[in-house]
Amino acid sequence: MKDFLRGYWLYFLGIAALWLGLYWQGRNEVVRVPQRLGGMRGALKVNSLYIFTQYRGQRLNPGDVVYVAFKRMSRTGGLTDTGWFGRVAAVEGERISMRNGRVYVNGRRRALPLVQPSDPRQLVEAQFQMEEVPVPRGCVFVLTDDRSDIVDSRIMGPIPLWAVTAFRRRR
Repeated sequence: MKDFLRGYWLYFLGIAALWLGLYWQGRNEVVRVPQRLGGMRGALKVNSLYIFTQYRGQRLNPGDVVYVAFKRMSRTGGLTDTGWFGRVAAVEGERISMRNGRVYVNGRRRALPLVQPSDPRQLVEAQFQMEEVPVPRGCVFVLTDDRSDIVDSRIMGPIPLWAVTAFRRRR
């Protein structure tokens, strides 16, 4: 009888550990950062593994690193996933502007990480000035840490929350 009970408890603990692992995996995602990281190389190291939380309606905070995913038309006519990493600069209801590369939210300067561009010639062409833009409901304004990499909300506008697939809290 003792062997049966010991086996039962080991079975129960094994099932509990499996369930806990599946629960953790359902909420978190291990992400390998690709070579073509671009504007977030100050926050994320290339070919490193990071744990991102899958976005499911949680409140995003300024400074959180997010992965934004979109569908785009491929050369063959099908849809392919494309995405990029960025940092939340403003959330819904805020107004954001840029002057001389500095970020202002609701008229106050917001300190966000800034890295030197990979190509100094891009500094001349980069958009360091931006008029005030309101962030609509259900959207976030996402910037890359390398302001010369303009694949972010300065070109695409505020990003709808449905396009944010994962996030990592600012530490």
